[in-house]
Amino acid sequence: MSIFQTAFLSKPKDGERILPETLSYMRARAKRRAYDMVLREFKKSGIKKAELARRLGVGADRVSKMLGGPGNWTISTVADLLFAISAAQPKWEFDLAFKNNRKNDTRPHWLDGDSDLMRSAPSPQGESPPNPLMPVENSKNSVQSADANFFGLGRR
Repeated sequence: MSIFQTAFLSKPKDGERILPETLSYMRARAKRRAYDMVLREFKKSGIKKAELARRLGVGADRVSKMLGGPGNWTISTVADLLFAISAAQPKWEFDLAFKNNRKNDTRPHWLDGDSDLMRSAPSPQGESPPNPLMPVENSKNSVQSADANFFGLGRR
């Protein structure tokens, strides 16, 4: 059983209805990106929440709530905030959700043998330490893991 419940994320197909869960996920993702953009601009501008509230003509509590999360933001909310913060306007672009999707990754990229993280650093004597993920042979010609040897858990 998989822990990840992402089966609802699939490319729209002709004649099939998009699942409500997929639309909900994509809306939340877009809202989060808009929120991150506004927050980055707010932090970069250096203005205070009180000043932003004055510019928008709302209370400081309202600005705190708006900057606390994208709750029920609309396009108007994003446009108002960006303009009040730095006279900016949103730039609308899109990114294809499944453009570079890698399917069936069963292991993280850093676990691949040619990754720098998996290469052992040479020891001061010029020998590489044993890789705990690779089997090693002991004196009795049986194969066991290097970490079992290291912790004294190997066969005797």
